[in-house]
Amino acid sequence: PLSQAELLSRKEGKVSQQHHFFDLINKSIHHFEGVLYRCGKFGKWKHRVCLLQDGMLSWFSVEKGERRGRMPLYGCKLRELDPSNFSFEVENSLGEKCSIAASDEIEMHSWLNSILKAKLFIEEQVDMITF
Repeated sequence: PLSQAELLSRKEGKVSQQHHFFDLINKSIHHFEGVLYRCGKFGKWKHRVCLLQDGMLSWFSVEKGERRGRMPLYGCKLRELDPSNFSFEVENSLGEKCSIAASDEIEMHSWLNSILKAKLFIEEQVDMITF
């Protein structure tokens, strides 16, 4: 038979593992990051560290880590651009567009799915507050 301390320790371990598991699920839904290409103002594709967090898509310079831009996902539209370079576009509710390209089709669809999940989540949260 296990002592009271051993039972408590095992119970706490399971609870801790469950919290960690749910944290991972929540983080994977609402947090996504990686290095992609972003089309700049003059049509030049540049490496950018992209971060999807808190209903916002942000991009940073790879060299210095400075934020170069961000876009709210509430009310945004997504569309694939060119299948040959795995590019897609995010357009916010103000009509501002951000063109992004991944290194392969799987990465592109991972980003599209993550952005869509984050968009739906933030829209649901905002709508609950406003209604």
